[in-house]
This record gives sequence, structure tokens and C-alpha cells, in this order.
Amino acid sequence: SQAVARCRTITDLSLGFAWCLAIGDAAMGAVGTALRDMGQLTVLGLDLGVCGRLSGVGVASLADAFGVVQGLRRLTVDLGGFEMATAADVGVLGAAVGELAALSELDLRLAGCDRLNDEGLTRVAAGLRGLRRVRLDLGSCDRI
Repeated sequence: SQAVARCRTITDLSLGFAWCLAIGDAAMGAVGTALRDMGQLTVLGLDLGVCGRLSGVGVASLADAFGVVQGLRRLTVDLGGFEMATAADVGVLGAAVGELAALSELDLRLAGCDRLNDEGLTRVAAGLRGLRRVRLDLGSCDRI
């Protein structure tokens, strides 16, 4: 369709869902599907702060989509207040970031992720190789 064809030409995308308490895994699955069609994307920003129904399943859907968008140079993901974030959830995100060969800048906001611990931070750190600029916000992550 024409809508899908137009998505393929997007190079810079910013989606803000902060405080959308009804946004959950199904919505992130749809976003992930749409991202797969955006082969020209070089800059992506996702604000998912305090999306109350989001779980690791939604994060995994997004992480899978990142792997398809190999031209990403700059990525911002705000999961601030994602109370259900586990080490495994954040590890999936870190692994996906590590596979993005063109990525040079990462802004990852995990402030207030109450369940995040040292293991999760270690998994994220494993994906940070080769980046030129990294901003990692871990404010109020009491288990780190």
C-alpha cells in the first residue's frame, strides 16, 4: 500500500508514549512491525516512560525490530518508570543494540526501573561496544 511505501522513506522518527498507561505489549508489537518496514531509518526515539501495561514481551518486540533496521546511527529509548523491567528484559535490549553495526549514539533511560539490578546493567553494558556517545540514565534504580 501507499502508506507502507511512505514509511520506507522515513529517516528520523520520534514516538512519544510517556504516561500512556493503556499502552502495552500489543501496541509495541505493532510499532515493531512498522519499524521493520522503515529500511531508511537512521534516527529513532521511543519514549515509553511509565507505560503501565508494557512488559518484557513488548520490549522484546522492539528489540527484534531494531535488528532489522541496520542503518540506525542514533537510538534513544526511554523506559523510565518501567517497574516490571528485569535483567532479562534489559539484556534483550542490550543484545539488540550490540548488533547494530552503524549505531554510534545511544541514549538509554532506565530511571526508576525498580527491579533492575547489577545483572541487568551488565547485560546492557555488553551491547555498548563501538559506540561514540552513550547516555545511560539509571536514576532511582535502587538495586544497582
